[in-house]
Amino acid sequence: MTWKNKYVFWYRILESIFGDDVPHLSDKEIEDYVSPKDWIIIPVAGERNRLDARLAQRPNIYFDLSNAEEIVIGISYDKLEAVRRLREIISHYNEKYRNAILNKLATLDDEFSTKLSRKIKKKYWRESPDYEEVHSEQSNQMDLPKFFKLFEAVDNIMDKRDLLDKGQKYRLAPAIDLIDIRIRRDEITFRKTLLQMKPVYEIAISVKTEEEFQEERLQDHLQAKKKSQEDFAKYVEDLKDKLNKRIITPKEYREKIVNFKK
Repeated sequence: MTWKNKYVFWYRILESIFGDDVPHLSDKEIEDYVSPKDWIIIPVAGERNRLDARLAQRPNIYFDLSNAEEIVIGISYDKLEAVRRLREIISHYNEKYRNAILNKLATLDDEFSTKLSRKIKKKYWRESPDYEEVHSEQSNQMDLPKFFKLFEAVDNIMDKRDLLDKGQKYRLAPAIDLIDIRIRRDEITFRKTLLQMKPVYEIAISVKTEEEFQEERLQDHLQAKKKSQEDFAKYVEDLKDKLNKRIITPKEYREKIVNFKK
């Protein structure tokens, strides 16, 4: 048993609250997702290991047990593409998800924060980054103007990143904690916190990019077209059966075909 085993008990609680939103792991698999820096990233279906989870272009749930008296837990957009995905929440086509997530954020306790940090790597792209907080809001006070303000601060970081040489851009990037909280380390408090976080996470992972919306609309169109073709083929077969049984005349058959297409 290693020091990482302390995460198993708390993961089991998270697992019981989040259900199918998180994978059901063995004790060894849970330990494999614990960072040497003493925090755990929560995987989703299809991820093979901690590296997959860290590189995922989606929000991550994480929690930190490095302090014996506390738990730090949150929902983080740590990768650049994940930050870009969150930005889609201010787009008109995500209005439904934006309204839903703002409504859920408004229900959170005052201790939850929404934060933007500069993620800094000083020497090498694979090194563990340092985080420098540059913007913070009380999560239950977030609204659309404050999301715009948040992404103005993201743009300031990106402007500085764009000034770096191509091979040095890994040194600077934005990272957003949609929600972040530091709580007392006890089971009741942890469960209460998770119950507040769960609906926020479920909406956050539903936010779509414009390309995903376009693909969804295309698939809907193709499915509707396929159903129409299947309905027409069935209608024709029924008419042919009636024609063969002399229930309808050839003229009626042709008229019904024409009228169906209208």
